Amino acid sequence: MRARYKLPLAVALLLISVALVTVSSYAWLSMNMDVTARGIELSMTSPSNMVIKGPADTDFSAIGTANPYAQNMYPSSSYDGVTFFALEDGEYVGEEGVADEDNTVFRNVSGKPVSDLEEGYYADYEFIIKNMAGTPDEKVKVDISTLTVTSPEEDSTLDRTIRVAVFEKNGENNLILRIFKPADTREVDSIKEIDGAGHISSTAKGFADCDGYFEIEGSGGQIVLLVRVWIEGQHPECKGDNRQNSAAIDIEFGIVESP
Repeated sequence: MRARYKLPLAVALLLISVALVTVSSYAWLSMNMDVTARGIELSMTSPSNMVIKGPADTDFSAIGTANPYAQNMYPSSSYDGVTFFALEDGEYVGEEGVADEDNTVFRNVSGKPVSDLEEGYYADYEFIIKNMAGTPDEKVKVDISTLTVTSPEEDSTLDRTIRVAVFEKNGENNLILRIFKPADTREVDSIKEIDGAGHISSTAKGFADCDGYFEIEGSGGQIVLLVRVWIEGQHPECKGDNRQNSAAIDIEFGIVESP
């Protein structure tokens, strides 16, 4: 049996400004073997006339956040950015990455973001975005206008595995999926369900339905956004060949123009 590769990756999240975090990952492999990786860099840019509201209830034209525990993040598979599945320890699915639905054993790892206590399967970044333009009754639609993921190493394909979901946080624990954006347009059989034995029982080539944008009230309006990032384990490029590679992720939000 092959070893499960642990891939330490560095992630930087930039929403107008930069925040540095660290991420680790393994391909859809098993067991533990530490390797060296150069990192993943993630940057995000907000539209003009928008500011980010910090935890001290102060408005900023630039703000950053850091996740000091992201070195505990591992690949997972998700159809909707809410329910996540990962390999059971000791499982190995081969160099091509895609799991054998009849034999490979998975477990439900939903509700396990990276933390200081244990490994996690996605990284969350929360912001309040405030609209500083227009009139109070003029709503603005915002989407991801550009998602660019590159991997600088020769022959690296790690960049294709990145997934980004944007939720509007409405209420204490109510997350509404607004945007999903894959780095790669290739259809991937993301896991929807597993059976009692931990085998895949349902997959989806598409993603859960969502508007594709979030909406902010006019001048002074604001919403809480949760940006969730993960590495899709079912993508064929989430494999051992990429365990020492890195990726740079740039997300640009833009205002949706009215027709």
